[in-house]
Amino acid sequence: MTGSFVVEPLASGHDRTEFTCEVDALDRYLRHQAGQDVRRRATACFVAREIATGRIAGYYTLAAGGILLAEVPATLAKLLPRYPSVPVPRLRRLAVALPYHGN
Repeated sequence: MTGSFVVEPLASGHDRTEFTCEVDALDRYLRHQAGQDVRRRATACFVAREIATGRIAGYYTLAAGGILLAEVPATLAKLLPRYPSVPVPRLRRLAVALPYHGN
C-alpha cells in the first residue's frame, strides 16, 4: 500500500481502533493512552495518516528531555550556552501499521 500521507498531531477525530503494528504495547498505547498523555502534555504524539483512506499508517511520540553539558562532545558543547543540562527532544515511541511495513 502506497499513497500520499500527511503527518499531523494526534486528534480525537483520528480512528485508532484498527491500528496494529503487531507489537501489543505500541498498539495499546495508541488506542488507550496516547490521547491522555497529549492532554496532560506529557508527550506530543504525531500520526502519519494516509490521505485517501484516513487510516493511520504510523505514529511517533516526542517528550522533553535533557542531557548534561559534560556529556556533549566538546566540539558541540562549545557552541551551546553554559547551562548544566541541554534540552533535547526524546523519541519515545515509533510504530508503523502492518499494512505499511516496507513502504
